[in-house]
Amino acid sequence: MSLTDISIKRPVLTLMMTLSMVVFGVLGYYELGVDQMPNMEFPVVTVIAQLEGASPETMEEDVTEVLEEHLNTIGGLRSLKSTTFHGITMISAEFELERDIDQAAQDVRDKVARARIGLPRDLEPPVIDKRSMSGHPIIWLPLNSDRSQVEVTEYLKYTVKPYLETIN
Repeated sequence: MSLTDISIKRPVLTLMMTLSMVVFGVLGYYELGVDQMPNMEFPVVTVIAQLEGASPETMEEDVTEVLEEHLNTIGGLRSLKSTTFHGITMISAEFELERDIDQAAQDVRDKVARARIGLPRDLEPPVIDKRSMSGHPIIWLPLNSDRSQVEVTEYLKYTVKPYLETIN
């Protein structure tokens, strides 16, 4: 028996199902919160380590790999990304969404403290930072124009921005 046959043979059932979907839809609509700047807490902890005058290869071998080896043992780690430059390495540890950001940051601090034994002596103390997305823009919109920067800024500020702020 197909959905069409059931709907035709049992109109009361069809009506009740339709009404229940409408009621749940209306309730869901009114319970759904909308914020202009929503609080988006992604459990991401960044480790920045600096070693003055070190080449990118030296940084990767002596600092990045040692730190990554220790950080990889943290429970709930989703991904580990590192970028190494001349004299600096940045490692971003992304955790599962259910993971508490403060506990994750503490676990990273503990692992970095243990890794200090295998790091170069003249390495500056690594900086550990929790990354919060609530203060960052959700979208960037580049604009190219032949007009002056002042004209473009005023146009965006007084014409485009009010329209964008009304979007739900």
